[in-house]
Amino acid sequence: MGKDLDFDFEVLDLAAQSSDEKLMVNLVEAIAPFLQTEGDFQDLLRIACDFYIKNRQAEKVGLIEKILHKRSSLSCESTLEANNSDLKMLLDSFSV
Repeated sequence: MGKDLDFDFEVLDLAAQSSDEKLMVNLVEAIAPFLQTEGDFQDLLRIACDFYIKNRQAEKVGLIEKILHKRSSLSCESTLEANNSDLKMLLDSFSV
């Protein structure tokens, strides 16, 4: 994980089609340190949202949609700060 973020997102997207939250947690935690741009983070948020929609976890879907809405005005090319509170909130939403 981390050397090819596009590939990592493809793997994560496939995992999001399952109901295996432990697998999602492991993948999200492995990918998170390699996010560099706002676009990377928003891609991660969208995949996480898809996972929660599929697994009927409306509260977590709402949380992620709120984060996406808040960040929608940010440039996808902008650098993602290392200690991003929204990223921490996403990671905290995965509880296994």
